[in-house]
Amino acid sequence: MNKWLVLGALALLAIWGALRKADPLATELPFGSTDLSSVESELAQLDPADRALIEAYVARSNGDYLPVGMGDPEDPLSARNFAEAIELQRRFEARMAVQDAAADERQAARDARFAPLRQMLALSWTDTYREDLSAAGSASAQKQASAGPPGERVVSVFRVRNLSDQTIAEFDASVDLRKDPRPATDLGMLGGCWITHREALRPGAEADIRCAANPELLSTPRSGVALIYEPKRILLSTGKQLEFRE
Repeated sequence: MNKWLVLGALALLAIWGALRKADPLATELPFGSTDLSSVESELAQLDPADRALIEAYVARSNGDYLPVGMGDPEDPLSARNFAEAIELQRRFEARMAVQDAAADERQAARDARFAPLRQMLALSWTDTYREDLSAAGSASAQKQASAGPPGERVVSVFRVRNLSDQTIAEFDASVDLRKDPRPATDLGMLGGCWITHREALRPGAEADIRCAANPELLSTPRSGVALIYEPKRILLSTGKQLEFRE
């Protein structure tokens, strides 16, 4: 009798193992690696959406595993198989969607406060190039040089234009060029500067502003760069001043 019970239990275990093996969602994640080539056949059996979730989870976790209770409780990295990775990544993306929506709302409110200044003074990115510092020949230029070949720096050119019907006596603004989409690991800064302009701009007049840039900008397509222009203060020749305050 005991013999048959043992055989029966073994048979059930074999059936359970076969069913588990047949279920791609039970596939264990490679530990300590983002290389999913060893489980490619199992990934191929999944819906594209689920596969994308697994790939995103592995990339985000860098292949690491942290037992429940360790790490960020709101962002656990405790998945051991496909099913757990899908669930954790789905929860993570839902949380990020809520945070992104809140951030977009804050940015929209911020942009609305910038609107009156941007409608008066426009800015565009017109060029980026390497500059020979020996030709520029100034100590201040040497100090502002970005990392690059000796004797060179990378410069971006921004053009401002007075869109109003009044003369702008002076203005302050910030301009940044960032990777788009922004990397999760850093700010993705590619260039930019604080602009302090003290020369009058008549209606319709333009002026070029030069700023130091990251050499990486030269090899980055424009479609992968976001221009962030924030005019902080505009003083008109009449004495009227428009100012953005945080």
